Amino acid sequence: MIFVYVAKKRHAYYILLILCITLILSSYILKFNIQSALLTWCILAISSGGIKILKDFLDFNRITAKEALLERKNNFTNIKKEDGKIIDHKRILDNKSFSLGSIYEVIKKMSEALRTDDIIRMLSVFLNENFEYSECYIAILNQDAEEGALEKIFEIKKSDSSFKEVNIDSIDNWKADLINSLRQMECTQVVNKENIYAIPLFVERMMIAVLFISDMNKEHLENFLILASQLALELKKTILYESVEKLSITDGLTEIYLRRYFIDRLSEEIERSQRLNLRFSILMIDIDHFKRCNDDYGHMVGDAVLKEIANTIKANVREIDLAARHGGEEFVVLLPETGGDGAIYVAQRIRKAMENRIITAYDESLSLTVSIGISLFPEHGVKPASLIEKADQAMYLSKEKGRNTVTLYGG
Repeated sequence: MIFVYVAKKRHAYYILLILCITLILSSYILKFNIQSALLTWCILAISSGGIKILKDFLDFNRITAKEALLERKNNFTNIKKEDGKIIDHKRILDNKSFSLGSIYEVIKKMSEALRTDDIIRMLSVFLNENFEYSECYIAILNQDAEEGALEKIFEIKKSDSSFKEVNIDSIDNWKADLINSLRQMECTQVVNKENIYAIPLFVERMMIAVLFISDMNKEHLENFLILASQLALELKKTILYESVEKLSITDGLTEIYLRRYFIDRLSEEIERSQRLNLRFSILMIDIDHFKRCNDDYGHMVGDAVLKEIANTIKANVREIDLAARHGGEEFVVLLPETGGDGAIYVAQRIRKAMENRIITAYDESLSLTVSIGISLFPEHGVKPASLIEKADQAMYLSKEKGRNTVTLYGG
């Protein structure tokens, strides 16, 4: 560094100093020896050569110093770049660690849920808090169907941070076709079409559901697939639980609720209606001449008739209404928040639907009718037993009137 400094600032002064020293030495020698001219010129030559050597040395060190400075600058730039890469990599690892931790927490919560709706609700919250996307559909398959028949479809939207169950018919045709193809081929690979990822959810080679998610950031897809693989297990668990629960409260033949479950729900509706000052109605439905049908066509045809009656009732009531098999050929329906006029309207609709229906079973074609009785809350009672009894009495009045009719208790 000293030589570089000399080369840049003071080398002219050093050259002048050397010349002065040379002259002084020359004068001193001349005083004592007139014959020393040759020696003087030798000294001058040596001084000139020394100056040249010194100049070359200073030039060499100046160039070396510049190269060293440039090299250090380049090394600093490279170190800065590497440091930036390390910081970016650390940020990526931190984000990934956070995402995996979040996935672990939501999966832990899902493992405690016993309802499919609860699983979808947790998924909705997690998606909206951690991923960029526009909308998501979860199509849950009916495991009892040979084809890719759908049991339920849930819709999750980023825009309103909510989820809801939607009509099965609302799914796009290409999505329905893709679900069938994935199920038949047992394909576990993610399909990307029109910026929509289709993710089949398999458990032990059985496709539980297909998840469609739109406009997802590719950087998030890896973590989302980790969540999806665990989601399949949790959905299978809740579906199995709900199936077992449904079997315990559902009539195996008609696939509507059992009388025991109906009584429990009726008790709850009485408490709710009393608290909110609401009304509701009960329909008691009996198949006319059902014994004759069994005697003439056999019990297998009779069972088919019961299924058709149950399907007709379900097709003519609302989703909030509750239909159950009361026993034998009798059915009972709870109509929440429905007064006398509304109950009569629903009862007549069921009666007319049965009157106009031809039931085909085992090469037999039958036309049957029903008799219906109605009781009202709170007019005809505030206890489950009394309300059912009044509806039953009104139904027998319909029988006495000639069958295929509707009667309101006390009307």
